Amino acid sequence: MKKATFIIVVLLLIVSNTTFAQSKKELKKQAEYKEYTKTKKLIQGGVYTFEATSANTQKGRRIDLTTSFNSLKINNAYAIADLPFFGFSQVSNFKSDGGIKFDSENVDYEIEYNDKKHRITIKFKAKNKAETFDLFLTVYSDATATLNVSSSQRDFMSYRGDVKEVAVEK
Repeated sequence: MKKATFIIVVLLLIVSNTTFAQSKKELKKQAEYKEYTKTKKLIQGGVYTFEATSANTQKGRRIDLTTSFNSLKINNAYAIADLPFFGFSQVSNFKSDGGIKFDSENVDYEIEYNDKKHRITIKFKAKNKAETFDLFLTVYSDATATLNVSSSQRDFMSYRGDVKEVAVEK
């Protein structure tokens, strides 16, 4: 009799733990989906900024960027970038200030939403006076992002950071 009661209690504990674990997993998925929906609305609005917190060079060197302001601002089909560059340039330009800077219309602007993986990819091209840039921004559900920049005259650069709403200027 004691064995039967003990077995029933153990079985009840096992069943309650598995249902609790499933509900905890479901709650986590619901929270991630809620964050993704919020991030998706921000991107669909067309006005947002990517603020870089670190940079990775083509040779694998990682540089912390939290002490200075580095950003890519998107306003529908228009982009303004002010990002640092660490690497080699194929063409020397002594008048350049060294960073990846442009203020131009986005060419070939594409947005792809992957609702299954909760990921948004944005591809576009931008130009400044001297070079052309191919930009590939991957935005995750929690509004963190990776920006990959290929240049017509420089080494490849990658940036990690956050996508945020553009602060309204007063």
